[in-house]
This record gives sequence, structure tokens and C-alpha cells, in this order.
Amino acid sequence: MLDLRTANARNAAILNAIPDLLFELDMDGRYIDYHSSRAEPLVDPVESCIGKTLADVLPPEAAEVCMSALRTALEQGTSTGKQFELRQPRGVSWFELSVSRKDTNAQQKPHFIVLSRDITERKEAEIRTARLAYFDTLTGLPNRQSFLEGIDREIRRALLGERKLAVLFMDLDGFKNVNDTMGHGAGDLVLRWSAERLGQGLRHSDLVSRAAPTESDVKLARLGGDEFAALVLDIARPEEAIFVAHRIGQLMRRPFTLNGRAVTLTTSIGIALYPDHGQDGSTLLKHADTAMYHAKKSGRDNAQLYSASLTEQAMQRMELDTSLRVALDRGEFHLLYQPQIEASTGCVHSVEALIRWKHPVRGMIQPLEFIPLAEENGLIEPIGQWALHTACTDAAQWNRAGNRVSVAVNLSPVQFRNPGLLQSVADVLEQTGLTPELLELEITESSLMENSAATIATLHALRDRGVR
Repeated sequence: MLDLRTANARNAAILNAIPDLLFELDMDGRYIDYHSSRAEPLVDPVESCIGKTLADVLPPEAAEVCMSALRTALEQGTSTGKQFELRQPRGVSWFELSVSRKDTNAQQKPHFIVLSRDITERKEAEIRTARLAYFDTLTGLPNRQSFLEGIDREIRRALLGERKLAVLFMDLDGFKNVNDTMGHGAGDLVLRWSAERLGQGLRHSDLVSRAAPTESDVKLARLGGDEFAALVLDIARPEEAIFVAHRIGQLMRRPFTLNGRAVTLTTSIGIALYPDHGQDGSTLLKHADTAMYHAKKSGRDNAQLYSASLTEQAMQRMELDTSLRVALDRGEFHLLYQPQIEASTGCVHSVEALIRWKHPVRGMIQPLEFIPLAEENGLIEPIGQWALHTACTDAAQWNRAGNRVSVAVNLSPVQFRNPGLLQSVADVLEQTGLTPELLELEITESSLMENSAATIATLHALRDRGVR
């Protein structure tokens, strides 16, 4: 008798030490016994569960998961890893089942020992990890990876139904100015507002984005920076995608109000169609990006449909970019001088320095083709510095030879905005020995319009140094 009491005490201590919920169920899913060391029961009080079935106590989906685990344990002896969700007054909980078939005599129905472990914290951590992997933290939208997977899912569906879809690649025109003038906090706010507004421009039948990933979770995505993308489903003609793009453009033209100021942004949109412009998500997104760049070149605030010629242009531009990065080191630039002649004497009064690029394969490339590219990829500063130094060197030599000729050098708006411009000009004049009065800097009207206070201060400082 003492041994029995000792064994019972030991078994009770073991059961109380188990943090999981423990059931004994028969093959019908009926509660035979129930033990829990938790103060709060799973669903109903323990005594009310005995004699009831899983279907009586649990929601249908959870009951079916449990019954599936029992069937597996009947066939294989054990079942592990099956999970179910349970909505309780305190919130949603997740449980994982471990089931073992209990030894019984041949006349008795099979019984099962079931351990139900609360994995809510683990599940919430998995959801948080998934959000970091698949969603943009600023806007809550799907990110690039999530968007690409969504496109490929929809392509498989479109293939079965012989349907078309469109990918829209959108870039906010003028967003950099918001960050530069009003700060990144204001920029983040504009991005969140833009995400909401872009979503309003999509059709109701397009994919709907929710807080957790599902099979139809991608409609609008933030790809990074001020770039967004959207998926338009079940289109019959390209005009339908263009219509959506125009609707987005109209919504984006409405001003945002930041710190009492009206800020207006526009959107350049590129469109690629499945199956016409690509058979997978990566190709469609790349081609939509190419079309978006064409929209930028076409004056911004418009939508452009992809075509194969755009890819050819993009490849040429990429090759030009690669060549431009080594052109300065290889000495491929030179200056031409356009003279201004004194009519009465026929003497050259001044010259304007014009930069030219002799490409080793393509030959002479005009400034209108490579200067905008240099401004985009950050090469305009060293190229502009080379042009300034070379022009001043030549002008200084002419003047030392007795020919008093001034030289005019064009400045890119990027150069003019550089805080180091004044020091750079001073260094070049000192290094070349050119008199400041013989240097004239030419800037565009757009440079004068940007940040007028700083512009005026720079112009006054150049004039004080004697530069025209």
C-alpha cells in the first residue's frame, strides 16, 4: 500500500511538473481524462469536458486538426507537430499537439494521450519575422521580395485561365527635394501618405494587401526609397492598365500639406504586361522599371508602356554609364572653344569652353547625351572640375603669350549647389595663374530658381572674388 501511495505521489508530481495540457481521448475524440497545471483552462472547466467530444468543445477547424492527429497516431503510433489556432477571450492562442496511442486490450477502443503545448509566443515571433522579411516597416506594404512572389503566384493562375496582368512601376517625381528641404521625417510622412493614395488608385478587383501574407496578398508594394509597384489583374487590353496608371497620376497630383505648406508631387509610371513583356515576376518588374525611366525622360508625370526598343535604349545607357566612368582617366574628354570676336578689330575677345567626349567605339558623343547621365551618376563633379581647370590653364597660357582673352565655363546645377564651389574656383585660379576677371561662369536659369537665398549668396561671393 505504501509503494502504491508513493507511486501515485510521484505520478502526480510528474503531471504537475508538465507545463502542457494533457488529455486522454478515445477514437471518437471523446474526453476520457484531462489534466492541466495551468490556472486557466483551455476552453471550459475540466469537469465539463469529460464525456464530451472535441467537436463539442472546440471550433470545427481546431477539432478537425485534433482528429487528424488521432488518426495519424492510430496508424503510426505517434503524431507530432500538428497546430491549431484558438480564439479565446484573452486573444488568439496557438497550440501544437503531440499524440501517442495508449496500450489497451483488444476489446477496448483505442485511447490516446495528447499533450497540447501553447506556442503562441513562438508563433507571434514567427509572424514578426515574416513581417520583417516580407513587409516594409515604414508603410506596412509588402516589400520587393513579397511582391515578386505575388507576381509569380498570379502568373501561374493567369496561365491556367489564359488571362493577362500588368505590373506598374512608380517613382515619385520631386521627392528628393522634400527630403533635402524639409528633412527625412517629412519625407517619411510623405511616403506613408503616398502609399495610402496610391492604393486608392487601384481597382477593387486588384489584389488586396493585408497585415499578414496569404495567397492573394500583393496589390501595392514599396520597393525601396520612393519607388512603388502595383499589380493589376485580369486585364483584357493594355488600355486598362494605362487607365489605372492615369488614375494614380491624378490622385498623386493633389497637394500634401506639410507644416502648413502645400507640397505637390507627381508620379512617373512604367507598365509591363504579362505575357507580352515577360514570363516571370523579375522580368516584368525589370521591364516596368525600364518603362518608368522612359516616362522620366519624357517629362515626368506620365505613364509609358514597355517596348523592346526601351530595353535596347536602357542597355545603351548602361554601356554609356560604364564608359563614362573611365573616360576621364583615359583622357577621352577635350574642350572646343567658341570665340566671341570684336567686330571692329577682328580680334578674339572671349571664348566659351565646350566639352566634348570622343568615345573609342562610338566616336564623338554630344554633351546633351552624356551630361545628364553624369549628373545622375555623380560624375559631373570630377568632369566639371576637369573642364574648369583645363579651360583656365589654356586661358592663362594665352594671356601669358600676350592675348588677353577671357574664358566662359558652363557650370552644372549640381556643381553650383556644391558648398565647396567657391574654394574649388579659388584653387583652380591659384593653380593656373589665371586672373579672376578673365573667368566667367555660366549657369542655367533653373540653378538661379533653386534655393534663391543660397544662390544669391554664392553669386555675391564669386563676384567679390572678381569672377564674372
